[in-house]
This record gives sequence, C-alpha cells and structure tokens, in this order.
Amino acid sequence: MIGVRVSMTGTGQTYPFHLVSDMENIERIEVLKGSASVLYGSDAKGGVINIITKKDTEPKTKITTSTGSFGKEEYKISTEGSLGDISYRIYGQKAISGKFKDGNDIEWKAHDNSENIGVMLKQDLSDNANIILNYTNGDDDFSF
Repeated sequence: MIGVRVSMTGTGQTYPFHLVSDMENIERIEVLKGSASVLYGSDAKGGVINIITKKDTEPKTKITTSTGSFGKEEYKISTEGSLGDISYRIYGQKAISGKFKDGNDIEWKAHDNSENIGVMLKQDLSDNANIILNYTNGDDDFSF
C-alpha cells in the first residue's frame, strides 16, 4: 500500500488492520503527534500514523499457516513483484478463532471467521509520480 489514505473518519467503520498484517513489507512506521493537517490534510488534526512500505523487490510468493489457543487458525498467501514499470501485490488471508477462558476460568463463547483478499497495481509514470489501483474485499462473521 503505497500512498493510500486509510482514514475512516465519519464512516462508522473501524480501521482495516488486515491491510498491514504482513509486517515483512513494512520498512518503518512514523508517528506524528498533534496536528499534522498541514502535511496530510484536515483528517489529520489529531495526528498521523504513517506506515512506509518497502520498495518493490524481486518477485516472491509467500504461504503462511499458524495455529494457537482458542481455536485460532490463520492462513495467508501473497505474491508480489514487478513487470517493467508496473508492480503488483495479490494476497488472501483467512482467520478463525473460537471460545476462550479468561483469568477467572470463565469460558466466553466467541467466534470469528474472517476472509480478506486484495490486489494492488502500481505504474510508475516518472521518478516522482505513479498511479495506483488498489482493491480490497473483506468478510467477517463475528460473535462474542
């Protein structure tokens, strides 16, 4: 996600954290406290968290699976690379979790089954300009 605004102001939606779940692609994170509207516009009056992704690299495909407590399962697949002045990233992930017990040994019935897919295409127009097409679709079945 290069230069993509993810402000959710006024939408009633929460931030789509799945967009940055692949920490391997993050170069650094900048936190600007206070008003940053001069640099980032009127949506940044409380501050900005700027996530800078790594520059395009060699083509790579990654498949990850994990499991853990509370019925947790996670599956991810992504592929990225570039063809000339066009770079791409395609990904999909699925996360499942279930009931759990808290510190007082009380069982909480919970269920989460989420799926996210996305594609990003970027074409460099010059050294200082590019155009990005980004599509993300998510579906979440959650109860607590």
